[in-house]
Amino acid sequence: MGQKHGSQAGSSPVPEDSFNRRTPYRKSGKKMKKDEIQLGEQTIHHMEAALPMPSSEEEVNEKFLKVAEELNIPLAQAEKMDIEKKWMIYCNRKLQANTTSDPSQYIHSVTDMSQKLVNGTEEDADVEENIKVANDLKTDLRTQPIEYGVRFISSKGLECLLNFLIQMNADVRQSHLHFIMIGCIRSLMNNPKCRAHILAHPVGIKIIAQSMKTGNEKVKIQVLEILGAVSLVPGGHNKVLEAMDEYKDFAGERTRFQTIMMDLYLSFEGGQDPSALQIAIMSFINALINFKAGEESLEMRLHLRYEFLMLGIEPCIYKLRALNLRDINNHLDIFDLVRGDDERDIATRLGIPDLVPGSTNSVVGAIVERTKFSPAQDHLRSALYHLCLLPIDDIYFSKYFLLVDRLVQQVVLQQDKGYDPDTALLKMNVEKLVFELVQEEKLLAMKNEIAELKEAREDLRVKLGARDRELETVRKENDNTRVELETLKVKADRLTAELTESQSREREFSVQNNDLRFKLEEILKGKDIKMEDLPAAPAPPPPPMGAPPPPPPVPGGPPPPPPPGVPGAPPPPPGAGLGGPPPPPMINLPPKNIPKPSAPLKSLNWTKLADIQVKDTVWLEVDDANAIRNLDLSNFENMFSAYQKPNAEEDMTATLSKKEVKELSLIDGKRSQNCTILLSRLKLTNYELRKIIMSVDKDDLLPKDMVEQLLKYVPTPEEVEALDAHKMELGKFAVSDRFLFEMSQIPHYNQRLECLFFKKTFADRMNEVRPKVEAVLYASREVMISRKLRKMLEVVLAFGNYMNKGKRGNAYGFKLSSLNNMIDTKSSADRNVTLLHYLVETLEKKFPDVVTMETELSNVREAARVSFGDLEKDLKDLRVSIKNAQKEVDYQKANPSGEIDDGFLVIMVDFTASMSDSFTQLEGMVAEMKERYERALKFFSEDSKLQPDEFFGIFSLFLQSFTDAKTENELVRKKKVEEEKRRKMMEEMERERERKRQARRAASQATGGVSNGDDLGNIKGLNKKTSGTGEFDDLIMALKTGEVFGVGDLNQKTKGGKKGKVPPKTRSSKTGGRERVPL
Repeated sequence: MGQKHGSQAGSSPVPEDSFNRRTPYRKSGKKMKKDEIQLGEQTIHHMEAALPMPSSEEEVNEKFLKVAEELNIPLAQAEKMDIEKKWMIYCNRKLQANTTSDPSQYIHSVTDMSQKLVNGTEEDADVEENIKVANDLKTDLRTQPIEYGVRFISSKGLECLLNFLIQMNADVRQSHLHFIMIGCIRSLMNNPKCRAHILAHPVGIKIIAQSMKTGNEKVKIQVLEILGAVSLVPGGHNKVLEAMDEYKDFAGERTRFQTIMMDLYLSFEGGQDPSALQIAIMSFINALINFKAGEESLEMRLHLRYEFLMLGIEPCIYKLRALNLRDINNHLDIFDLVRGDDERDIATRLGIPDLVPGSTNSVVGAIVERTKFSPAQDHLRSALYHLCLLPIDDIYFSKYFLLVDRLVQQVVLQQDKGYDPDTALLKMNVEKLVFELVQEEKLLAMKNEIAELKEAREDLRVKLGARDRELETVRKENDNTRVELETLKVKADRLTAELTESQSREREFSVQNNDLRFKLEEILKGKDIKMEDLPAAPAPPPPPMGAPPPPPPVPGGPPPPPPPGVPGAPPPPPGAGLGGPPPPPMINLPPKNIPKPSAPLKSLNWTKLADIQVKDTVWLEVDDANAIRNLDLSNFENMFSAYQKPNAEEDMTATLSKKEVKELSLIDGKRSQNCTILLSRLKLTNYELRKIIMSVDKDDLLPKDMVEQLLKYVPTPEEVEALDAHKMELGKFAVSDRFLFEMSQIPHYNQRLECLFFKKTFADRMNEVRPKVEAVLYASREVMISRKLRKMLEVVLAFGNYMNKGKRGNAYGFKLSSLNNMIDTKSSADRNVTLLHYLVETLEKKFPDVVTMETELSNVREAARVSFGDLEKDLKDLRVSIKNAQKEVDYQKANPSGEIDDGFLVIMVDFTASMSDSFTQLEGMVAEMKERYERALKFFSEDSKLQPDEFFGIFSLFLQSFTDAKTENELVRKKKVEEEKRRKMMEEMERERERKRQARRAASQATGGVSNGDDLGNIKGLNKKTSGTGEFDDLIMALKTGEVFGVGDLNQKTKGGKKGKVPPKTRSSKTGGRERVPL
């Protein structure tokens, strides 16, 4: 570590130039005493050597060199010391070794601080003690020997500090304690071994970067200084980029470095000393752009610089220039000069001297020019064209361009072997992807061949499936035919037996009839009466199936009785005599004499009564013939003609001019007009529409809403009858009439259309019903197994039993609806606080995991919107539609149309089978849902008739009220915290001013160098003069002043009007120099 020299009595004074102006510890003005030696921040008082000094000067030097290495005393300074001073330092170090504090005490103290932050048990009295402990730790880490820091690291001291930074609450993040803790890490980084350990820590730099999320400007400055310096050391640049990537997600930034640029913007709005933050930001930006990966690659510098340009650094540069501060101007010169040189380099490389990176037209023109006459231009054109096709109304529209941007950045920046200098890019190997693109043609041929084989296999599978279905249909038809044949055979056998029996009886009756006729003739002979003189009797009714016909009646006598043994023979009608039974009453009304119209008329939509239905009604009393005689039939025909006639205009003689008939319309006017509008929207011919319906719209050409509209215009039986009566005049039909006529020619048109609509809407209807079923099913399970819900009910039950007395108390449970009554119970101490607010607060303190119980009840809100009535109606409608579809499939199987383009069975057989399976699964889920829901009602002892919207509505309303109460509690707490924070801030500001004054007076300064062989030894600006406060502090100071960029040479070249390169490393530039480009 560097030191500020004092002088022993008799020694020469320390040269003034040994004091480095870059140290953050300014001279206090206090003159060193002659008996003191200043080593960094450690003062060694002159004293008598506790040990006798060896006589050999070599032995003294040997012991002193070991101590000098521990104290990190520069070799140049050590050589200038006399032998007595060396021995005094050696003795003092030995004394310190016996009295040095144990770092484990600090680790224990910081661990306690972290634990209190986690438990929320930190008190105001702890703040001062914590700050004192942190300050002591920071001092020891800075002043104690290297081994002390190593012991601190080996005792998990770094992890302890990082854990504290992670566990900080909002108050500590803004406090001075946060600043001191970052200072402890900075002190550790002055120790080379500790610095190496910090850089090797997997998340150390990331956690340090997260400390930028604070309103404490000092913390931000210190963190930016650490990150800027880390980016200069080997392996640190990539660590810083990783840390900034992590910080983007941690702070919720839209893009990387957004917080840093926002702090730069806000620094112009005022503050005590904004220049310190501005210098820290600009030095960090320059270090990130111009060192390590940026130092080695022009593309990387352009890439990182463009990020800051996109965030609007240029307006900030204008304002910073106006401040005219030396250190800020140094960094602005570095930024502008390197930027100008890089832009000239890239313009020269591209061969486009007038390239303007900030102009979209200029950049696109450069790309087009570079790809001219190259196969790459086709891919460029394709990429730009497809970028134009990105959906601008998509919520991820900007993310698509971000993805393309990241891909191109990866291709540009990725180095050999897939190494990415910037961790913000996508994780992919560009070289490997390019190789795969080269092999794409071979793969494409193989894929095409595989696709053809798959297509052939799919066609074969479809054909086999169709053949299987045909065979199954034929098999079923054969089975049905076989059953029908068996039935007919049995029926035929029965009829044959009945016929044989009937014929036998007929012969018997014939014999009996002849005998009776012979006897009758014998009787009539004695009375001189001939058979021909007898009146003919009416024929008897036909015998029942299987019964022989009765014998003819005896002339003049009663009809013969029914033959014996004939079942079902009707008794003779009453009053039957020689004339036989009277015939049944029949009404044979004469046809009406209605004149025929001269032209077709519109039809009247009525239901005609049968002749037998008008008996004894008013219709036999009305005479429409008389009404027709009194009608003006000519006017009637003109008014209700089936032909659509244009309006006639009256001329001067008031005569009607007859117009030529254009269209024949038999349909109601309004219905016809609406149908015509629908057809105009369809934009399909009747033939095309017929083809779609016959094929069940296999190509999905007809939207389902159009099918729904078509169902409204299915021709009625009356319309079909009227249209058929005039089909010979089809050419004169109106558009709607012709449409209805042609659709009526489709077999089972109405049923086919309904099946088509059901097929198109089945999936949507299932998707409407299934989520409702699932919501109730899952919600029923959630409320029964939720551990957090049970704990909450337990606390509420405890509240109620504690509050209620008598019959209302000593309860083992309560109705769930009581949960929503807690908001009505207000606190007597604060009317704005209810029992629900108190419940939330209690759960947060005693059972914090219960506060998130809604995560275990994720389906309750959705289930609260489900009604069993509506659900059953939906299921019933689905069930009826499925039945109708299956019925139509069965009909089409039994009555095939025979038309070539009829694809109904091909489509609907598979569809009905599939939908039946889906609906069966849904019904199984419904049954499970009802069972689980009933168990849930029983589980909470609720009424079994309670509907889901009522039962889960209780939980839904309570969860919403619970969330509102939680939010209100947080707002109240935040208000109290803000008030307390303002009070503490005022007190802290006053204490900080006093500490700052004391620190200035106590700060020490010294001269020295950087230890040889360290990782900082090759950095420009550190190998000449150092402050003595520590290597890492010297690096930060050199970064702040710009010396690491060679700012001294830069100023000389700028004054001399020459172009210089900054930083002075070898670049890929071909212009030979840099100059600041006006912005």
